[in-house]
Amino acid sequence: MKKHLLIVLSILSFQSIFSQDITYGIELGTSVSTILELNPNSKGYATTPKGNGIYFGGFINYKIAEKIGIYGSLAYDNRKSNFSIDENNDLIINHNYLTVNPSVKFSLAKTYNKGFYLRPGIRYSFFLSASDKEDQFEIVNNFNGVFAGNIAFGFDINDYIGLELCFDYSLNDILNDTSSKQLSGIFKANINLQKILE
Repeated sequence: MKKHLLIVLSILSFQSIFSQDITYGIELGTSVSTILELNPNSKGYATTPKGNGIYFGGFINYKIAEKIGIYGSLAYDNRKSNFSIDENNDLIINHNYLTVNPSVKFSLAKTYNKGFYLRPGIRYSFFLSASDKEDQFEIVNNFNGVFAGNIAFGFDINDYIGLELCFDYSLNDILNDTSSKQLSGIFKANINLQKILE
């Protein structure tokens, strides 16, 4: 009986310690992106940020050391790009992605999940769809998935919410047959559901 009780207590203690190292929640924010045409001899595409997209998803954050953790997220990311096709044609294209973002979180404060932090990582954005207002430009069929390096600067305000600014730069061409990179910025709030539901 004592042996069984000891096993149960050990399991409960392990779960308690493990749960203190893991947080999870939702991410809500907005994104701005631009597509960079890297071929100066091509008439190609030139874009400027025009309007904000919608960003939302979920995250899991696992503390592995005093000031270091593994952070991962899965999110829907709607981006808007303004395309100047020629002198007479200018349009805004919505392009939508499902993004996966594994990263390492480095706390700059004394306590993990409190205060300022850096979060470098990678992001892969699975291309879902693209559309323009008038649905007349073939460019909407030319998008690829995006593999990007990124870095985030954040601040955990308290146990329940943090704010973060994240920058991405694509490592692959995001348009078919065009030397094109994407630069994106995401501003979001991270809401700690694990703490709210305690």
